[in-house]
Amino acid sequence: MDAENASAQNRTAYVDGLAEQVSARKAQAQLKKQQDIQANRQDDLRVEREAAVFRQQAEAEIAAQRAREALVARREAFAQQQYATSQQQSRADKVEAYQRTLEAQSHANGILGGDGWGKSQLGQHKQTAAMKSAAREEMEAGLARAAASGNMRPDQEADNQAAAIRKRNQGSSVFF
Repeated sequence: MDAENASAQNRTAYVDGLAEQVSARKAQAQLKKQQDIQANRQDDLRVEREAAVFRQQAEAEIAAQRAREALVARREAFAQQQYATSQQQSRADKVEAYQRTLEAQSHANGILGGDGWGKSQLGQHKQTAAMKSAAREEMEAGLARAAASGNMRPDQEADNQAAAIRKRNQGSSVFF
């Protein structure tokens, strides 16, 4: 009986050892599962924090872009207003107004004659304007002849194009 008793004890010890191993593995698996769940929760919290930071950055960039767009719109409105104002008063009107102020100042100082021009100034002005006009017409006629004959140098072509642009834009300017 001792042998049977010893073998029963051995079996019981073996079964108890196996049960203990199984329960230890279950406890270890349960602990690992809880650790994984806790790690997942911490990772989810980290992802939420990072998403909040990225949302704030995106919202800040959107606000900055809207501010830039508003600035561009204000500048564009101002430029359009300035352009509309400059278009209302032609260059000739501005020159005429400036000439009147000069004449008024000159009359007040007693420099000019009754016609608004000093005798020498009037002659010089007319002469200079006539000379510039004649020189321009002569140059344009020479360029036209060269263009018609097909014997234009590149610099003459550029001068011809510039003359055409001046002629087309004569009397209009975005600056005045």
